[in-house]
Amino acid sequence: MKSTSGSWSISTIALHNPDRFTVISGQIEVARIEPRRFDDEENKANARLIAAAPELLAAAEMVVAHFNGMKRGALSPSLTRAVDASNAAIQKAKGTP
Repeated sequence: MKSTSGSWSISTIALHNPDRFTVISGQIEVARIEPRRFDDEENKANARLIAAAPELLAAAEMVVAHFNGMKRGALSPSLTRAVDASNAAIQKAKGTP
């Protein structure tokens, strides 16, 4: 999967729109949160979620790698659902079926 490498962070520096949040990696703009509404907390929450995406993906991949080698019956039903949900999220992030 090709995505912008490095740590992602939030920048609120915007020359024309100080309400905009930009997710950056170094000097590269990864995503921009435009204020569709005047709900600053929602815009900040969206920016934080996007900025955390690389770490969330890496954490999900570690969890799945750990539990995928186990037999399905060896995992509790709730852990099985968590591993399945993690697999689904990984596939969604990577654009794979």
